[in-house]
Formats: sequence, structure tokens, C-alpha cells
Amino acid sequence: MALMRRSWPLWLLAFLLTIIALWVAYFFRDPERTGERGDALVIAPADGKIVMITDVDEPSFVHGKATRDSIFMNISTCT
Repeated sequence: MALMRRSWPLWLLAFLLTIIALWVAYFFRDPERTGERGDALVIAPADGKIVMITDVDEPSFVHGKATRDSIFMNISTCT
């Protein structure tokens, strides 16, 4: 019985860390995108608010000009 009285903080910590891990997995999920497809359409890689669209020079991957779409993902509304 003495072991159980001393170990409750560890069980509480384990429970809280499990809840946080599940929430992180839910926040960074990769849902299937539905909707129209086409050459003139863009499908967002994330659910959020578009805060900036700008043209940039991208030397590493595209090796030229690219359009950067910055999306803000709010942690309180990750539905």
C-alpha cells in the first residue's frame, strides 16, 4: 500500500503526457483532401488561415521562382 501512495504523481504525469501525445498526433494528422481538382486550383496542405502569399527565389528545391503561401494553424481550433 505504501508503494501506491508514493507513485500517484508518476501515474498522473503518465496520464497527462499520454493526453498531450494524443493531442499532438491529432493536430499533426494528414487528412484526405476532398474537392475539385484541376491545373488552375490549389489544394491547401493545412487547415488554417492564409496570412501571406509572396513570390520568392527558392534555390534548394524548385531552383527558381516560386510562390510561398504562409498558413497559420491555430492550436485551439484544430478541427
